[in-house]
Amino acid sequence: WQQRKVLEQLVFHLILSKINTDTNLVIAKIRLRLNSMAFTDRGENIFSGDLKPYFECVKTWAELHAILEVLIDSLESISNNVREWGTREQDRRTEKPRWSSKDERKYRDAVNQMFCECQKDERGLLASKSAASSLLKALNYRREQAKNSYDSEMTVRGFNQNDNIKYFTYSTVIFLPLGFAASVYSMQAAPPTDVLQHMVICSIVAFFVLLVILFTFP
Repeated sequence: WQQRKVLEQLVFHLILSKINTDTNLVIAKIRLRLNSMAFTDRGENIFSGDLKPYFECVKTWAELHAILEVLIDSLESISNNVREWGTREQDRRTEKPRWSSKDERKYRDAVNQMFCECQKDERGLLASKSAASSLLKALNYRREQAKNSYDSEMTVRGFNQNDNIKYFTYSTVIFLPLGFAASVYSMQAAPPTDVLQHMVICSIVAFFVLLVILFTFP
C-alpha cells in the first residue's frame, strides 16, 4: 500500500466511502422525518379544526429543503472533483509515478482490487446524488399537496363563515316581529286578546321557519 499508485486509490476509496456513508445517513434521517410528519404522500391533511400542524410542517419542510439543496450542491461539487481525479494520469504527463514491471506484478492484484472498489464508490456517489434529488422532488410534491389541502380548507371555512352570516341575517329578519311584540308589551295598557293571539301565532311560525332553514341548508 506504500506504492503511490496503490495509495492514491486507497485514499480515494476511504474518502468516497465516508462521503457515501454520511450522505446515506442524512438522506435516511430526512426521509424518516418526512414520513413521521402530519401529512401523507397523497397530501391528505389532518387539520381536524387545527392549523397548527400545517404551519409546523411548513417550517420543517423549509429546513429540510435547505439541507437537501446544500447536500445536492456538495455532491455535485464532489462529482466534478471525482471526474478530475479520473483524468489524473493524463494530467500528470511526465510526472507519472515510477512503475516497473516488478511493481506491476507485485501490486497488480492490489491495484485491481482498489480500482474495483473505487468504481463501486463512484456508482454509490451517483446513487446518493440521485436519491437526494428524488427526495427533494418528493418534498416539493408534499409541500404542494399540503398547500392545496390548506387552500381547500380555507375555502371551506370561508364558505361556512358566509353561511353563518347568512343564518344570522335570516334569524334577525324572522325574529323582527318578536321585537315588535316586546315593544307592545312595554305599553302601559295591555294589548287586546286578538292582538296577543296573532303575536303568538307569528312567533311560532317564525320559529318554525327558522328551524326549517337551519335543517334544510347545509
